Amino acid sequence: AEQLLEVRQHLGERAARAKAVSADLDVEAQQWRARQRVREAPEDIEATMAGRPEARKLAPEENMEEEDELIKGAKATAEAKKARRAAASEAKKQALLAQQFKPEAIIEGRRATSKKILKNRGLVRQRKKEAGNARVTNRKRYEKAVKRRRGAVQEVREGAADGATYEGEATGVRTHLKKSLRLG
Repeated sequence: AEQLLEVRQHLGERAARAKAVSADLDVEAQQWRARQRVREAPEDIEATMAGRPEARKLAPEENMEEEDELIKGAKATAEAKKARRAAASEAKKQALLAQQFKPEAIIEGRRATSKKILKNRGLVRQRKKEAGNARVTNRKRYEKAVKRRRGAVQEVREGAADGATYEGEATGVRTHLKKSLRLG
């Protein structure tokens, strides 16, 4: 019971120290940790101490040492992780540099002129592939005109070549079409 009171008192003192102080009172700049561990509430510690007999035996100072070891272990793993990441990024950079480094082959005599230099087109704008081909351009224009005409004019459907045989409406009965004369 006494140990429990000591632990409570210790946690209360720690909480009072950790409490935010007014900026007017605290003039000195404080160094904040990157990550502050969330402290356990006193009720949680009581529950853990009630459940574990070895935790009851430990004095508050020993609990602190145990926490310090835990913090040291966490810091060590974080440092190792940072070192691994740094090594991996360095290896990636080296691989990229090795991939990019391609020295030009030394050629004896005069250098051959490239196709780009021979064409000597300068800063000419990019055109579509069909722009230089009149046949393709006209074919596209014709297709466009045919599509446009389909919207305006209905296609002519012709009967049989001999004119005598009737095979019925090829596309069904056209209800909107009337071919009768009005008498009167």
